[in-house]
Amino acid sequence: MQPALESPAGAPVKIPERPVSWSGLAFPLGLGLLSHLIAYLTVYLTATAGVRDAAHQRLHPAWNLLARWDGGWYERIALHGYEYAPDRLQHSVAFFPLYPLLVRPLAQLGVPFGLAGAIVNGLAFLGALVVLFVWARSLGGEPMARWATAALALCPMAVFGSVAYTEGLFLLLTLASLFAAWRGKLGLAACWGILATASRLPGIALIPALLLEAMRQRRGWSGLVAAAAPALGTVAYFAWLWRRFGDPLAFLHAEHAWQRSVGIDVAGFLHLLIYGMVSEGMLPAVLVFGGVYLAWRYRDRLPAIALAYTGASFAILFLAGNAGSAARYVYGIGPLALAAGWWLAERPRWAWAIVIYAAVLLSVLARNFALGQWVA
Repeated sequence: MQPALESPAGAPVKIPERPVSWSGLAFPLGLGLLSHLIAYLTVYLTATAGVRDAAHQRLHPAWNLLARWDGGWYERIALHGYEYAPDRLQHSVAFFPLYPLLVRPLAQLGVPFGLAGAIVNGLAFLGALVVLFVWARSLGGEPMARWATAALALCPMAVFGSVAYTEGLFLLLTLASLFAAWRGKLGLAACWGILATASRLPGIALIPALLLEAMRQRRGWSGLVAAAAPALGTVAYFAWLWRRFGDPLAFLHAEHAWQRSVGIDVAGFLHLLIYGMVSEGMLPAVLVFGGVYLAWRYRDRLPAIALAYTGASFAILFLAGNAGSAARYVYGIGPLALAAGWWLAERPRWAWAIVIYAAVLLSVLARNFALGQWVA
């Protein structure tokens, strides 16, 4: 039997003694498949409806529509490798390597990239829902776990867990790292963390969270080393950039081409807040500022490691200098789904209506994505 851990407030948190059975995983897997069905069916119907995209062009086959925007960059990397020039323009080095490396074998077998990317990301998204469900059930019981899983699976931003993006993979790796550390398995958490920072730079938010957990568990130097290990994913990529292009910071130089400003994007976030007062801009504002509220509201229930990771993630968001993709970024902060689960569980009369409405918006965003419109 494993010992009980403690929450930040000091209340014991009991880990289930029996592992979750396959039948017990039917709920998160079923919700994940429902989320995929909504997204894929919408994209397919959009592709076959004879409509035109944002550039007034006829739509491509449905699987190509799954690789819009960032997906196109990942396709270049997977099929042709990285490219870079110090000219302050957009280059593929702005995208981390783990996801295209995982997609590349399927693409080389002849699977269309949009479909191959959706398969890798979609499977990872299912895994993320399973990890979230198991962790949430340990913290708040079955009802809360179901609502937390529904919040992540049917959020409108869940469209990025179905297309050729990294959201599903990133959620899986970060949640797996946090959950492993919470259970006292810092070595395993470090391994998941290295993969997370090799997929997206915001994975570095794991480092302060794991360091806090190592100190809380009094693991000594070995624990601190394991907690700092996730930095290796990013360091390895920067070292490769140095060897390949002679510039270890090529990623940052290319990333600046997408940013409207450097430092805190005060004007961007104020616009997000003001625009959120009308229906058209409500979703990004709700996700960003609602996410801050949920983290604060349930700070005494969230495990210390989840709260630390969430705080570090928001710090990166507000210091990154670009509010344009803030809603999608916040969606990638996995522990917020735990807080959302408690919030929904406390409001059963509203919870069903909110989740159903979110699923409808998921379909709307999937259609907009297929049409080449900016979603987040």
